[in-house]
Amino acid sequence: MKFEDFFKGGCKILQSAIEGKALDPWIQNYLDDNPELIESFSVFLNWLNEDERHILQNLIYNPDLILDKLSKSAKAVCHNDLYFPNVGWDNDELLLIDWEFVGIYPTAWDIYNLYSGIPCPDLKEEEAFEVYFKGVESGGLKVDRTSWIKTYRQLDIISILAFELKDLVPRAFSSKSSLPEHKKEFIKDHIRNIVRSVIHTYETLTKE
Repeated sequence: MKFEDFFKGGCKILQSAIEGKALDPWIQNYLDDNPELIESFSVFLNWLNEDERHILQNLIYNPDLILDKLSKSAKAVCHNDLYFPNVGWDNDELLLIDWEFVGIYPTAWDIYNLYSGIPCPDLKEEEAFEVYFKGVESGGLKVDRTSWIKTYRQLDIISILAFELKDLVPRAFSSKSSLPEHKKEFIKDHIRNIVRSVIHTYETLTKE
């Protein structure tokens, strides 16, 4: 699957949640398996303030706003499924498995998946970036750090819209969620933070 298809597919699911119906036949199967998404997404949108709701919906309905920016970023061969279960060690050698989604993607994509998908609270984001930069540069390659980090932020929007919101919103906002209230509030705080991250990155992009 092409990189942009992951993003557009995720946005199409959120569009369907907003519209209250499946916009493509394959989405109906997803909604059948996740019947709480439409109800909870309506509650979630009303929970946002007007500016947040406007920006978020603008991105959901116009994924090319981000993809056009990413089209100008550096690309490389990426694993594209780099998270904890697919990473291991063979003696002292790093081992990656499950290469079925390998393809050409933005250079920051694997690092984004790796850092966001492997719990490592002692390694701050900036430190993780530096480990990557030094590793690449030790091989004789140069990294435009400013451009790379900008791409990383754009990928954050893609991950949030394509994956995180459709998974998190039903847990916190569905009337059928079985989570205790304190856990719902914890997830809502996290959602608030990622929405702010999306808006900050969006505002940065629109100023360029």
